[in-house]
Amino acid sequence: MNKKDKLWFASAGSMAQVPWPGAMVYYFPKGHAEHVGVEFHLADSRAQMISCQVSVLTLFANPDTNEPVAKIGLVPMDPSLDQGYAKIHRDDIVDYPLSYKTLTSSDANGPLAVLKHCVNTIFPPMDSESEEQTILVNDISGTSWEFRHTFKRAQSQDHLRGDWRRFANNNQLKRGDSIVFMKAEADEVLVGIAKELSRIERATSVSHEVSMAYSRAPRGSLLPTSGGSPVLRGNI
Repeated sequence: MNKKDKLWFASAGSMAQVPWPGAMVYYFPKGHAEHVGVEFHLADSRAQMISCQVSVLTLFANPDTNEPVAKIGLVPMDPSLDQGYAKIHRDDIVDYPLSYKTLTSSDANGPLAVLKHCVNTIFPPMDSESEEQTILVNDISGTSWEFRHTFKRAQSQDHLRGDWRRFANNNQLKRGDSIVFMKAEADEVLVGIAKELSRIERATSVSHEVSMAYSRAPRGSLLPTSGGSPVLRGNI
């Protein structure tokens, strides 16, 4: 797993579970349609639960909000070959130091207050005589931001300015949302975001778009296809 995938999982949170390529899973077309607000009827009752193998997994960021999104490609399989659900492997995301912060109104609208723990474990070392440093931070989509770190020796928190306000505005950050800083090799600093759950639930009901066509597959099952292969889209 590369560092961008690890940042994706750190941003998505501990509840996010996705199957890896090669895993055997079940696809529920009716549940998928209900989730995205599409009504349809299955002509074949055997298509209620379809045994599939994950052919591709793409982890990326929503271009509008920078939130973690997964695209999963599925290939229908003979149910007699089904080996059950895949195990989710997330253990190796912990080898990079992480620091989480739930945003306050002041954070979302002004400088970001960061605890000394984040400063000491994530940010590059600062010159002992300096009280400011510029930190180049890369987000989950690969965009670079220059955050200006102001060091407060007598306080429990420091502040980030510079591109922070633009980063918060571009990603529509509000009070209750969270950010995660991750330290990678050579003191590289990465940042991911996680929206407040209630905001995600409200947005899900109106923001999902799905295009599903159906074609006849072996054993009479009806399988969703997009460009010749099954595709799932959604926020995790």
